Amino acid sequence: MLSKYKILLKFFIKNKNKINLTIFFPILGLIIGTILISLTYSIMNSLEKSIIDDIKAINGDYIVKNIDNSLKDQLLLKKLKIYKYHQQDAFISYNNKLININIKYIDNIREYLDQLMTKIDIKINNYSSLKNSIYISNYVASKLNVSIGDTLILYNYNEINPIFKLPKFKYFVVNGLFNMNIFEYKNIVLTSLDAFISNKNFNIISNYEIHTASKDNLKPFFKKNNIKFEEWHNRNQSFLYAMKLEKYIYSIFGIFTFVISGLSIIYICYLTINDKIKNIYFLKALGYSKNDLNNLFYIYSLISIITGFIIGLFFSNFITYLVNKYHLMFYLLGNIDIYDIPISLNYTVSLKAITILSIVLFVTITYLIRILNKKNISKYLKL
Repeated sequence: MLSKYKILLKFFIKNKNKINLTIFFPILGLIIGTILISLTYSIMNSLEKSIIDDIKAINGDYIVKNIDNSLKDQLLLKKLKIYKYHQQDAFISYNNKLININIKYIDNIREYLDQLMTKIDIKINNYSSLKNSIYISNYVASKLNVSIGDTLILYNYNEINPIFKLPKFKYFVVNGLFNMNIFEYKNIVLTSLDAFISNKNFNIISNYEIHTASKDNLKPFFKKNNIKFEEWHNRNQSFLYAMKLEKYIYSIFGIFTFVISGLSIIYICYLTINDKIKNIYFLKALGYSKNDLNNLFYIYSLISIITGFIIGLFFSNFITYLVNKYHLMFYLLGNIDIYDIPISLNYTVSLKAITILSIVLFVTITYLIRILNKKNISKYLKL
């Protein structure tokens, strides 16, 4: 009696003693689908992580208000970085060029810059005069055509000089440049809280940003002590939603390829049932059980899925290696520093996609097998 694998070879792979190339098209589709889904999610997740790290570096993990010294000391004991700050929109000018910026006045600016340097690329001239120094993004520097050492004028249009009826202003020296290619943060400017331009009482500023060294969950502590807080992702919900939506849109191409490949497998099984039905019932007459014949279609589907998945992951891993080694992201996606990031392959997403596809295929093929089992054997066996 022929083994199941020889029957599989005869029914699916060979057609009139010739190799049936049609059965390899679904496998090729699964390979391409695996590559597209794996690389899409890997690239987007790596890019998302890089952007989130930059956002948290500039904003902190938590924003809190009205925190007293005793609670602040408790947080410092947890080895957290806490910075008092004030943030607002303003104008900045140089050589008759005027642009709108978002300025952040930060207490203990030197320590803040030191921790910022561990997260993003920042070039600082010196720490000799922090009070009148300003640190601007490369975007602002390019718009104003300024470099380190140039003097800028900062206008606080929230307060008007009562005598001259003009916004209050102050001169600052550019003491540092940093990379911030995230669109929502490209016009940010940093300076010391001592340089805050206002007649208002300095003590009314009660905003603090907290930088955690690890994934510390401070929410229970804040709620217990009635501290108003806001997490970093709550302040960037629209931006994070846009990133996730973009990731899902890009992944549609891979999912579409998966669907086409799955339909191809189902179609080939259906053609095999109709084309080989007479041979199938001869095999049943020779003693092969219904389950033996049903398993042929499951085996073909399973082999197609596993083969496409393994080969697809192999090529995905190889492409990821090339991207990281030769910094291809940096050149392919706009020659921007934020894209020059290491890519790590996301096996979990690919495995989930394969699992869902397998379930759908097996359910559909089970339905086709029911059609096979309802065929009338006497129609094909002339006994």
